[in-house]
Amino acid sequence: MTGNRALRGTCVVVAATALVAASIGVVVLAASPAAASTQSITDPVGDDCHPGLCDVGPLPQGDVISASADYTDGIITLSLAVLKPTDPSRDPNWANGASGAGWDIGVTGETVGLGAVDYSVTMIYAGGLVASVSNSAGAGDITLCSASPTFDGTTYQVSFPASCIGSPPQFWWEADMAYRTGPSLFDETFDTAPSEVQINGVWTEMLTGPVSAVTATTGYWMLGTDGSVYPFGNALHGPSAPITGASASATHIEPTPDGAGYWVVDTLGHVFTAGDAGFFGGSPPLGDAEAVTSMSATTTGNGYWLFTSKGRVFPFGDAKFLGDMSGVRLNGPVIDSVRTPSGNGYYMVAQDGGIFTFGDARFQGSMGGQHLNGPVVGIAPDAASGGYWLVGSDGGIFSFGGAAFHGSMGGSQLNRPVIGVVAYGNGYLMVGIDGGIFNFSDQPFVGSLGANPPAHAIIGVAVT
Repeated sequence: MTGNRALRGTCVVVAATALVAASIGVVVLAASPAAASTQSITDPVGDDCHPGLCDVGPLPQGDVISASADYTDGIITLSLAVLKPTDPSRDPNWANGASGAGWDIGVTGETVGLGAVDYSVTMIYAGGLVASVSNSAGAGDITLCSASPTFDGTTYQVSFPASCIGSPPQFWWEADMAYRTGPSLFDETFDTAPSEVQINGVWTEMLTGPVSAVTATTGYWMLGTDGSVYPFGNALHGPSAPITGASASATHIEPTPDGAGYWVVDTLGHVFTAGDAGFFGGSPPLGDAEAVTSMSATTTGNGYWLFTSKGRVFPFGDAKFLGDMSGVRLNGPVIDSVRTPSGNGYYMVAQDGGIFTFGDARFQGSMGGQHLNGPVVGIAPDAASGGYWLVGSDGGIFSFGGAAFHGSMGGSQLNRPVIGVVAYGNGYLMVGIDGGIFNFSDQPFVGSLGANPPAHAIIGVAVT
């Protein structure tokens, strides 16, 4: 048995680079992503520790029970779970750098390999989780790139750009776990999934596969208050917004009409662009205790409106001023605004659920004056019916006009409050402050941050 070279040989500490990658781990309330890009396998319990390879006997911390591989939108994500997972930051047998998770990848068509592995992916703990991708062909391993490692309490996972290994159309793979309790190579449990087989008396690694590259049919971005942008599915992997200073934080992300770019705006009205998004102005004059809270693009993509907490509107580019709430006393701040599907009007919603309409936006009801379990945090128009949905921080959905109710999180226990809603397929997509996604539509769930919340709160979501 050769096993994962980076795990079976001398431990090498690698430097990790943060990569934005889809992290799965929330309740999926709609169809899962297309299965063509994902392969999952189970592994028998207690089948590790082949004779002569380790002396400590099977340990649950090193016993692989399942593993998976995904190849979507140019990102490869590999994971494995063990019978008794341990937190690498608290486990001394991870902390010494000798224990770790790994994966072997073959790209030349092997389904069974006698050491026929082209690349090795290794996750270890060295003051923090680090991971790397190495070239396993030839006399020595060469580190090709860093990978993004995570541990969510159950599963060890890494993600990296497929370009790191030449963006193959498909690959074969196996998962490895080395749990070492002492300095010797034989003071460990070493397990693979799929299980190894004997060929002519030699323990031989088995590669599964193939896992083929696919492109998701849809996608979305999440935005953190620090300006970080997290893409999922086919969403552009663009830059984060360089929010600086303590006086501003990111507040809204807006897609361009063709989904090939986006704008990010902060509370001071600074506008940042990515992809094919154009800059048409920003930084409007704000009053005391007034902040920009949302943004909406015109149908052409050649302009946008900025909306403030006091209900004021600032148009830029080809956006037309259609009225606002200037000079009107509000019962609560305006927290979200969005144009109508035609682009000839816009809605505003206040924290108390009050709705304000302009242009061809039609008032079809509101939650103003009603008892709410949590403040209203977002509005999404339904292009099919002309109605709209409101969402509360408790995940409750309120439907108006012809907008159909597809379900909600109201009454459910949430890890963190909901912060926004967008129209998605025939329904809507909600996002929590922790990056959890709740999908009530006919479109696929393509990932979330729910299992690995970022350091800075999520403030919004936008779909391609």
